[in-house]
Amino acid sequence: MNIKKINQKKKIMFPLFQTLFKMTESLSHKNMEYKDRIALGEEIKQLDKTAHEYLYAIIRTYQLEMEKDQFQNLPYSMKVNKNSVKFEMSKMPNRLILIIKQFVELHVKSLEESSSRSNFFEKKPTSTTEMED
Repeated sequence: MNIKKINQKKKIMFPLFQTLFKMTESLSHKNMEYKDRIALGEEIKQLDKTAHEYLYAIIRTYQLEMEKDQFQNLPYSMKVNKNSVKFEMSKMPNRLILIIKQFVELHVKSLEESSSRSNFFEKKPTSTTEMED
């Protein structure tokens, strides 16, 4: 895909996807090893509902922007269960997997930072010192 086409496509991508797309540009030639894909899958299982919704949006956006001629209602052989959507990473393009990995890393880091900020403000003083005149 030429640069001009990519730049045109970036204009209609949602900001999170556009950021992740740029962040993984230099990695697009790398393939994730099987064990790393398994580890990523385990991390994804631990994410909250909001993160899963973002993941679906990322996957769908990638399909709509990069593979317009291969449109399907559920991209990359996704399957809908009672309360979730399941997908096989082996059916996804490598670049999309790298984008997902980048999202998971950023999301987990954001949750950790948010938690540590909350913990900081919730801590009660352990000791107080009064000064006497």
